[in-house]
Order: sequence, then C-alpha cells, then structure tokens
Amino acid sequence: MARIFTEGFEMQDLLFFDATGSAGFSTPRSGAASLNLGYQGWGNKTIVDLAEAYFRFGFRFNGYQGAIFIWYNGEAQLGYIGIDSSRRLVIYTGNVWRAIGTITLSLSAWYLIEVHVLISDTGVVEVRLDGILDVSYSGDTKPGAEETINVCRYCGNEVQFDDLAMNDISGTVDNSWCGDGKVVMLTPNANGDLSQLMGSDADQIDNYLLVDEFPKDDDTTYVEGSVVDEKDLYNLTDFGLNEQAIKRVWAEARARDTVADAGLVALALKTYATEYVGPDVTLFTTFTKQILGTVHTVNPNTSAAWTPAELDALQAGPVTRS
Repeated sequence: MARIFTEGFEMQDLLFFDATGSAGFSTPRSGAASLNLGYQGWGNKTIVDLAEAYFRFGFRFNGYQGAIFIWYNGEAQLGYIGIDSSRRLVIYTGNVWRAIGTITLSLSAWYLIEVHVLISDTGVVEVRLDGILDVSYSGDTKPGAEETINVCRYCGNEVQFDDLAMNDISGTVDNSWCGDGKVVMLTPNANGDLSQLMGSDADQIDNYLLVDEFPKDDDTTYVEGSVVDEKDLYNLTDFGLNEQAIKRVWAEARARDTVADAGLVALALKTYATEYVGPDVTLFTTFTKQILGTVHTVNPNTSAAWTPAELDALQAGPVTRS
C-alpha cells in the first residue's frame, strides 16, 4: 500500500466520506466540481491505522478562521492545521498551538496544501503551501496514548476542497509527499465495443446515454443485468491535456443491487483491444457506495506511463458479477 486515496468530487456526491456535515459542490480547482463546505461543514474519512502519512488538498476560503484539516484516532483529536486571524497557516497538536506559517493567504484563491504527520513523542508536522515548506513543528505529536491516525477531517465555514490525496510511507512510489495533482473525469459520450446490459429504456441501444449524468439521477436512467460477466463498454470524452503527466487511471461508478444486498459488480477498462476487469465490489440496495475499479498507475497493456492518446482511445464500463 502507498497511495491510500485520490478524490476530486467529480461524481458530485459525498460517498467518499464516511460521515459529513453541511456540504455541497462548487467551482472546481480542476475537473467538474469541488467540495464546498457550508456553515460548520465537515467530512470525515476513515483510514487504516497509520503512525505516519502524507496528505494533499486544494483549498480556497473567503476569510474563515479555524481548523481546516484535523487528524484523529477514533474520537481523540491528535492535531490539526488551521488558519489564524492573520490568514496564515497554524499547527496544533491536540489543542496546543505549536507553529505559524510565514505566507499570508489571499481570499478566493486556490492553494495546494500538503501535510506530513508523524505521530510520536518525537514526531513531526510539516505543511507545504504550493510546494514550499511554510510551517513545521518537531516534538511531541502524541497528546495522549494513541499512536496512530485512523480518521481525517476536512472542515470549515464556506471553504472549498478539491484534488485530495493521501500516501503512506510503504512501497517504492507514492510513499512521501503527494505533490501537485488534479483529478479530471472522462465521461461516456458514445457506444463502445459491447452493449450487453439492458437499459432503463428497455433496449440495448445507445446505453451510454443512460449513464452519463453527473451527479447520478438514481433510477431515472440506468443499465442493468443479472447474467454473470455481461458488460457494457463506453467510449469517453477526450482527455484534452497533452502537456500533463498522467499518474493514475481508474474507473468509477454508482450502482445498487435491485434484489438484496450482496450482489457483485466490477468495472472494466479496455485499452489496445484488451479488457482489464477490476475487483468484484459488493453492492447495497441503495446508491450509498463508491464503486471503484483497479487503479492503474501505468497502462496495463504497455507497462509504461499513460499517454493522452491512450486515454482518448480508452473504453470503460460495468460488468455484472452475480
């Protein structure tokens, strides 16, 4: 494990989080949407227990003062990054002020914030602002007996977040600072090579038109199937960013079981005439779960970095598994 999550709120729902307060969507830093937190807004993400981790998020605010990113063990608050009255970033461990940054944040401007946290009696909290180390603290980052982080919270009043990511320190890549990154969604815009699922319009013609709404329209339009390994494939909108490095590609969808919890679905990508089917995902009877395919950091056919032309030719779609 190295990259723990990547999220850009392109689907315009809150299923990335395990619990949320006041939240909606607004003008993005990249892609189609950003998370917009309302009065006392927040979103909690549960993660595996880690003593050390790196986080990234795009951030924009309009004068809010207070915590914007908090890390917990269960309900125990271990520390947070906030904004003070001088519009500078501050570090707290527990509820104890530790350090203040040097850069004054402008209102209504997007910033890239990266946070490195090591929980220890001799721990570290470091914060980069647009790639520059702005504020850091070395010392006791373990205010109680808890030795790991397992919940992170994004919070604030009328603030925006976009392009979230998190790395642990394992593996040979994605094991340190996340660096800049932007999440862009390619959406279905034409039929692909297969159309085996039944559409909500009672045929298998132009199924891509039934799955191209973002946010999802629940049961207004959809495709469905009950035979194992039936699939649809859809062509996608062009990438359109020829100068950008492509760091990872995955399929994502929203789906539910029409009979009872525990049906299975998978998501497939097709590149260079070869299909790559991701893991089976267990469904609920409600649209309350992110359906994620395999994350490919390189093209699985070439084992080399993705190219814009490969993305432009990519197909993706769902596979019924049971």
